[in-house]
Amino acid sequence: SNTAYAFEFGRADNYENTYFYDGSCGTRTYSVENGGSFANVFTTGQNDGCRDELIGAVGAAFSESGISYKIQVYTDLKDPGEPTSGEPAGEAITGVTQTAGYQTFVLDDPVRAVCGTYFSVVITLQGYSDSVSMFADQSYENGDWIGFRNETAAGQSFAKNSEGSWKDLHDV
Repeated sequence: SNTAYAFEFGRADNYENTYFYDGSCGTRTYSVENGGSFANVFTTGQNDGCRDELIGAVGAAFSESGISYKIQVYTDLKDPGEPTSGEPAGEAITGVTQTAGYQTFVLDDPVRAVCGTYFSVVITLQGYSDSVSMFADQSYENGDWIGFRNETAAGQSFAKNSEGSWKDLHDV
């Protein structure tokens, strides 16, 4: 194999709270057509008592380089099963992935999320083939020697094709 890995870590205390779903470390990819989106939905105030928070950065796990992305945070979701049912908050982040892997994007202006409300991070992708992929935590068996069990729940992570409705990735 001609694969190389590089890791660049930030300080553990860069942010007061971290919102993510990672149930098994059994990372696979999930694809949508060009122009499709991925999203995670979170509720503020679940980690450290109920208080408003500032979202200062978002993370994403890209499976390829050369993918155009648009990242938008939505606050005050009306329907947590519809990641874009809230208000777009702050400026969208756009760019092209230089490498595959996990990346952190610092927001120029942190987004205020009111305690106890739903917010989402929506990533829309455009690639160089008919579909684009992102890493997604999934349950699976790798031969007969190791298995991964995803512990995420319904209503957390979603995917949508460019003309479709949101699909809950828990059901995949």
